[in-house]
Amino acid sequence: MTTAANMLRSPPPSQQDEVTSYAWIETLLVNVLGYASVIIPGFLIIQYLKQSHYLERHGMLSTAL
Repeated sequence: MTTAANMLRSPPPSQQDEVTSYAWIETLLVNVLGYASVIIPGFLIIQYLKQSHYLERHGMLSTAL
């Protein structure tokens, strides 16, 4: 597209600055939620296995966790 067409499609500079200044917050939130979706269930599974002594009951080494 031409420069004139891009200028017509983009928001005014005041709105554009506002949009890009908060874009990092959205990216950060998506990253935190992505990591949390793996770390929290993993932590809960490990805690359950430790409290239930699952590894000891089934003949596996208790030092695995």
